[in-house]
Amino acid sequence: MSLQEKRRPRQRGFTIVELMVASTVSVLSLGLVYTALIGMQHSTRNTLEQVRIRQNNQNTIKKLGRFVMEASKAEVRLEEAELGIVHLWKDDQVRWTPETTEDDTEGVVYFDETESELHYRKDVNHPEVEETIATQVEKAVFEMVGNALFVELTMNYDVDQKMSREEERVLRKIYVSYAVRNNPRVRIGASR
Repeated sequence: MSLQEKRRPRQRGFTIVELMVASTVSVLSLGLVYTALIGMQHSTRNTLEQVRIRQNNQNTIKKLGRFVMEASKAEVRLEEAELGIVHLWKDDQVRWTPETTEDDTEGVVYFDETESELHYRKDVNHPEVEETIATQVEKAVFEMVGNALFVELTMNYDVDQKMSREEERVLRKIYVSYAVRNNPRVRIGASR
């Protein structure tokens, strides 16, 4: 051995075993980080979808309330109660009357089971003009007690309908009641 070889520090690299261990640890770490990110993304998407569903349900309650409180009369016929149908008469004439008269327009709120939607038709004689009040509705039941309309809506709260099975669906019931007020101030948006 020469003197130069003794002075030079021995250069040593990584062995193949060390490289494989480091690579395995790195891949596992990246896998854990990726799994955590995917989980957070899924959780965030579900939360945003739940917020959207709740906002839609609040809008449903507001719209339905506006239609009912503007009505001069509401009627739930016995044979239509379980079908989710309520008839609403509205005084659209220039001269408002406190009672329901022959010139009031008959409208209807009805549940479309095939589309899982709740619809409002302002005039039963014009079926082409209607508004969708709510989507993801599983069932709608209406009941009249005096001048109050009681509503029970069963809403589908599934945020990922592709992934959920029939027995795991998340259904929530919304109970609300409205007074049939026949109030022209409600109709035009004025306040007292």
